[in-house]
Amino acid sequence: EVANLAYSYGKLSLKCRPVAEAIGRRAKRQLKEFSSQELSNMLFGMVISETYDAQLFRDIYAQAQNELPDAISWLALLQLYQAWVVLSAECPDAVSEVDDAFLARLHAAWDRVKKRPKESSEHHRAISACLMTLSEFRCCVNHVTEAEHDIDIALLDRRLAVEVHGPTHFACNTRRPLGHTLLKNKMLQLQGWGVVQIPYWEWERIPHWSTMEKKRYLQRKLEITAPLKYSNRDTSYYKPYIPHAPAGKLSRFD
Repeated sequence: EVANLAYSYGKLSLKCRPVAEAIGRRAKRQLKEFSSQELSNMLFGMVISETYDAQLFRDIYAQAQNELPDAISWLALLQLYQAWVVLSAECPDAVSEVDDAFLARLHAAWDRVKKRPKESSEHHRAISACLMTLSEFRCCVNHVTEAEHDIDIALLDRRLAVEVHGPTHFACNTRRPLGHTLLKNKMLQLQGWGVVQIPYWEWERIPHWSTMEKKRYLQRKLEITAPLKYSNRDTSYYKPYIPHAPAGKLSRFD
């Protein structure tokens, strides 16, 4: 129950330090009873909620390293790897005792999963196609997911990751991003990528037949300062994107 509670807090991207610290204290008293999946769930949730306990995390990795190879699921290995990426930058003392052999296992599991063929969503394909029509990005859009970075659309010359977020990236009936989405964004940023998020409700509110408005939307989201010339009489000049129109008014994208 302790591990599941920590995981749920992280999954829902909830941040309540007193609760998270109480979960950590309880976990320390019964950590030896945790399975490898419970260990990784605990770590995953606490890292997302940004409640760092270096000693607890060292104990979790030490216990996971002592598990037999077949006793740790691929999901647990992925969670341990994701946590390691964040902690190595933000709380290095927590991963100071992770040995090279175990880290190699974590990295191999991540590579294996990320290299699997994936099917892009309809939104992903539409945004990629729209970007490809913009001359500035014609040669640098990569909408094949990269194994190391797991990027939806990579603008390579700007080292910018465009993340297309459908409904499964948010808590049900809300616009609250889920923990795995926040963790992915943080991992990309720690690896030197800028991140621009395209949530489904912003893209869907633009009429499907309005190609010009879709390009204008991407111009503002991606901060393309060069004018977009549609014809001799129609040019779009850059303006900062405003996600919410003033009360009682519609934006040009509604």
